[in-house]
Amino acid sequence: MLVKATGRSLTDYMREKLVEPLGFESDAFWLVDAAGMEMAFAGLNMTARDYAKLGELHRNNGLWNGRQIVPEDWVQASIHADAPPSATRPADPC
Repeated sequence: MLVKATGRSLTDYMREKLVEPLGFESDAFWLVDAAGMEMAFAGLNMTARDYAKLGELHRNNGLWNGRQIVPEDWVQASIHADAPPSATRPADPC
């Protein structure tokens, strides 16, 4: 979806929006599937320090060194469940 909307890879988009503004130690990248598509749902590779910077960005509601990198309302929405737990979940999944 992001590639179609922006014409850019997920890695390139993240480089502009997060990697450079937060001063990551190295470029973050995603694993790719058999078709060469970045797997946005998983497989993000970054250093532990860069993950810590991402955590700090969330802890500060998207603010980094006085600059709003991610909208505060998005950060808040990302840390709250958007659906109630399933009432049909089996007690013993095994």
